[in-house]
Amino acid sequence: MDIKSMQWYLQLLQSGSFSSAAQVLNVTQPTLSRAIQKLEQDLNTKLVIRTKNGIRITKSGAEFQRRISPVLNEIHSICNSVRSSSEQGVVRIGVTPLTSVMFLAPLIADIGRKYPGIQISLYEVSSDKIQESLLTGTLDFGLGIYISDDPMLITVPLVYDKMVACIHENNPLSQKPSVTFKELEKEKFNICSLHYTTNQQIYSRCMAENYAPTINFQSTRALFLMQLTALNNGICILPRPYCASLRQEHVKMVPIEEYPWVESMIYNQDTYISENARQIMNYLTAAFRTISEELSASEDKNPHALPCMRAWSRLQ
Repeated sequence: MDIKSMQWYLQLLQSGSFSSAAQVLNVTQPTLSRAIQKLEQDLNTKLVIRTKNGIRITKSGAEFQRRISPVLNEIHSICNSVRSSSEQGVVRIGVTPLTSVMFLAPLIADIGRKYPGIQISLYEVSSDKIQESLLTGTLDFGLGIYISDDPMLITVPLVYDKMVACIHENNPLSQKPSVTFKELEKEKFNICSLHYTTNQQIYSRCMAENYAPTINFQSTRALFLMQLTALNNGICILPRPYCASLRQEHVKMVPIEEYPWVESMIYNQDTYISENARQIMNYLTAAFRTISEELSASEDKNPHALPCMRAWSRLQ
């Protein structure tokens, strides 16, 4: 019995099926099956039972999960503590691409001036990948838009603003003060790729109005989606500050009713957080709350034009 097989067992329970867990773990399904079978042999008991819909945990499996979860969390904490002390001040931050483009350059530059002994390592990936890395202890914290019901992950909202529909000026909807998802039913969507949280949010809100969105184009590059919209080829939905920073000619930003944009910080409450990481978390928490206050007082504001962002980047 080894730590890896126990970690894989917990991931299997979290994913709900061998195929889903194997995909998350980046291993083949037979490899995962053999590891779980070996674990069951070592324990001389059945941990899970395969079903048509995935798996069903046994009584022994539930007891094993209950006992090993805190043990593995403690191991992660010990490893992170040792790693932190050996990396001479490296703070590992996961950040979603939209957050990186909107905010991080002046903030990282200011951190370099204020905390010259701390090295920042940024990992620009989707929010689901950030959450996976937090659960395995390979990141200190993350920044972005998050949907998580994992009890280990704590989400701290930092910035509140609007999600807007970017609509070509020739489209009658562009003249409205706001729109609903019901009113967007007949539009073609230029949308972020599947693994982006905004994609999941848009799909769920469309389905709540009893329709599936008609996809015109999917991309990881929001600028490309905006450029398509500027050519009157579909609409796109993005955070208002991001749209303002990418403002295209002939495109109107129309707020979407009952669809706020929330930028958050996320971390694993059961993972050791170094003093250096806490310093950076505190700095970014204060910085983003200042940004939130200035955005709320600014119509259609490009975040790079905010007074605080200019000050941090020493442009004034």
